[in-house]
Amino acid sequence: MVLPLSHIPPDSDVRIIWIASEPARREKLSARQGFVPDEAVDCVCRSLRRRLFLFRVRGRLILLPRKLAGEIFAEIQH
Repeated sequence: MVLPLSHIPPDSDVRIIWIASEPARREKLSARQGFVPDEAVDCVCRSLRRRLFLFRVRGRLILLPRKLAGEIFAEIQH
């Protein structure tokens, strides 16, 4: 099942399927932070009110606000 990263439970391993952002934002997410299709991502944790999400991408910890996390769609890996 494909879900936005903002709906992925903590401690989940996911693989990015697509990014539904405008081209400039998509470029920023891919070039600077490593969020690209087919990339493995670990959902580390999220804030209590789900405003911020912490992900591990390529060994780096990346903090994303809810809006950006909602534009990245991924599939949970088993």
